[in-house]
Amino acid sequence: MEPERDTRAGEAGSGADREAGLLRLLKGVDSQLVSDHLARMDAEYLRRYSDKEVARHLAAIAELGPEHSCRLLWHSLGRKKWELIVVAFDHQGLFSIIAGTMASFGLNIEKGEVWTYADSGKETSVPKGGQRYDFRLRRYISRPGEGKTGKDGSYFLKKKKIVDVFTIKSLNDEPDWESIERRLDGLVSLLLLEKKERARKSVSRRVIDYLSKSGKGIPQRLFPIQVKVDNKISPKYTVMDIEAEDTQAFLYLFTNALSMQGVDIHNIHIGTKKGKVEDRFLVTDSQGAKIVSPERIDELKFIVALVKQFSHLLVHSPDPDMALNNFEKLVERIYEDRKRTGSRSWKMLDITEQPVLEAMARLFGMSDFLWEDFLRLQYENLLPVFADLEALDNYKDKAAMWSECEMELLRAKSYEEAVERLNQFKDREMFRIDMRHILDKVKSFTEFSRELTDLAEVVIESAYRICHSTLRERYGNPMCEDGSPCRFAVFALGKAGGRELGYASDIELLFVHSGSGNTAGRESISNTEYFEKLAQKIIQTIKVKRQGIFELDLRFRPFGNQGPLSNTLKQFEEYYNGEGRAWDFERQCLVRLRFIAGDEELGRKVLELRDRFVYSSKPLDLAELLRLRARQLGEFVKPGTWNVKFSEGGLVEIEYHVQRLVIHYGAGDQSVRCTGTREELKALHRGGYVSREEFESLMEAHDFLRRLINALRILRGNARDLVIPERNSEEFLFLARRMGYPAGEESRLAGDLVHHRTAVVRLVGRTV
Repeated sequence: MEPERDTRAGEAGSGADREAGLLRLLKGVDSQLVSDHLARMDAEYLRRYSDKEVARHLAAIAELGPEHSCRLLWHSLGRKKWELIVVAFDHQGLFSIIAGTMASFGLNIEKGEVWTYADSGKETSVPKGGQRYDFRLRRYISRPGEGKTGKDGSYFLKKKKIVDVFTIKSLNDEPDWESIERRLDGLVSLLLLEKKERARKSVSRRVIDYLSKSGKGIPQRLFPIQVKVDNKISPKYTVMDIEAEDTQAFLYLFTNALSMQGVDIHNIHIGTKKGKVEDRFLVTDSQGAKIVSPERIDELKFIVALVKQFSHLLVHSPDPDMALNNFEKLVERIYEDRKRTGSRSWKMLDITEQPVLEAMARLFGMSDFLWEDFLRLQYENLLPVFADLEALDNYKDKAAMWSECEMELLRAKSYEEAVERLNQFKDREMFRIDMRHILDKVKSFTEFSRELTDLAEVVIESAYRICHSTLRERYGNPMCEDGSPCRFAVFALGKAGGRELGYASDIELLFVHSGSGNTAGRESISNTEYFEKLAQKIIQTIKVKRQGIFELDLRFRPFGNQGPLSNTLKQFEEYYNGEGRAWDFERQCLVRLRFIAGDEELGRKVLELRDRFVYSSKPLDLAELLRLRARQLGEFVKPGTWNVKFSEGGLVEIEYHVQRLVIHYGAGDQSVRCTGTREELKALHRGGYVSREEFESLMEAHDFLRRLINALRILRGNARDLVIPERNSEEFLFLARRMGYPAGEESRLAGDLVHHRTAVVRLVGRTV
């Protein structure tokens, strides 16, 4: 889009005289370069700068080409201030790259004018003669099947260029302008190679790194901001005037956000007065048209205010660059939502509230996987949570969840609607609990686990009731052979049984019904078939949006995947007894068996059988368990890596060790028969079976490793990839931040890993 021009400046005589004067000042510079500059540069620019100044700019522009994509000119203005002139090949998003580079070197743009060439028709990336210029190689290369020819200067002449004139204040010592020029030159080359995202990420990380180290991103307060959007001042552009407190990196973050949203910036006037910025942006949409829609203008104002305030809080995020990316995704989703449905749900966000912005910074920088899950799958729950953050302060007990779930299901008029409402409730509550954890609203990881487990139990029992009711309508009530009603019970194992669920934990279940027989309906089927259908329907009713999140796992039932989904009480008793087919590792698994839904009387009978089997005086076959443990290590742990769950010193070694102690001492002391690792350790310590040193060390290691697994799952979005990243990798740095280590102290994670692993190996010994 061609910038505005004063037609008086384009008169043939004055233009020709000025060109002649510039050519006298610029000996050896191509006259076509000078005439192109005068023809395509904004009239205000030509009025603003003298021939001597324009000649200086042109001399730098003449150096653009095979060796340079960007050149800098600078001179001191005294008192840590410099005039900086940037000339470069133009590209969408270039100004944000320049502003970000300045911020990353501790330079603040106090004043500035951004001037851009008007278009001169379609630009080509291939010069005449069958060659193209490769900005990576910094030379011309032949097109396939064609030989070398000479350079074509028209290629560089036609490319749009910019002249940006800034007053820069250095927050440190004299800038290393040559290093800055090399840095910018490389970034502009990336843009010209259409590697905009790579350039943007490089700048973002440097900006965030600078803010983190300097403390410039830590807010003392939120700043008032005034945004005016005018479509009358200019006949071609929408004019945005922004007045606010001067803050680091705002120009970069804001112009980057506009670029990501398809807003083209044609000119910028930057001013600073008494600590306040007074910036004017001349913008259009991506088609070069003014932005006139009232809704779109409201959204632009929203972006300005949100970026201004949000940018202060980036350094508090576990991954600030990711937080910025995800913020942009949220804005994009808001736009898409408005275009598709006309929704203005974003209006509910009060961006003057610092807690809202802090919550955004933390959530947005937690995990790309987690954010994608929230944004794509939980968008309808996201904005209401930000609008009522105080609701996250309170722990919701099982009774409250059950009451809310019941109210939801009472509104359902069909099985299909009940399933939909149940899953909506599940997703909404999971999101709330996850947000409480991410925003540090929970008192401990144990509270987070307990709330997740309560939700799982409410959802599973509700699913059982919905499915049982639906099947009974068709097949009638299941009846035992003696004529009594056939009962059904659901039990939790593993993390769910121990009330130790974490983010993306699967839910291990066991189904038992009281006996053989048939249903009493007109379409009668055997109890075996009925409860097989019931188990399958429960699994199908609870929808899993991502693998590993609220996924039901029935592999630990009798006979594993070869056995029925629901066993009779008799089958359970025959399998789990001293003469049965259960392995010792299955005996160990049953320590965590816990009744959670269905018939309570049947639940008590199953637990009595469990106690008789698990807490008998028969010793465990340690040799067998060690062989299985060695097999587990070989299957799940790759050489040279450390898996938080399965490696030596990992979480399962604590769990196995404690379970074996419970089995051993539980035969004579019922007080240690708990289902959760932490409760078991407390009971063992109270009974005098483990020392205070072992108790405290294993409790600390267990808490650390559970939080570490949770952080890894959030980081990667994979419930099973629990390998610790390389110590010097970026992923390790982000993992440490997610674990809560402050910026600059991420290396402490490595030391804590060694400490807890060593303690577990020493205390557990060969019992694992």
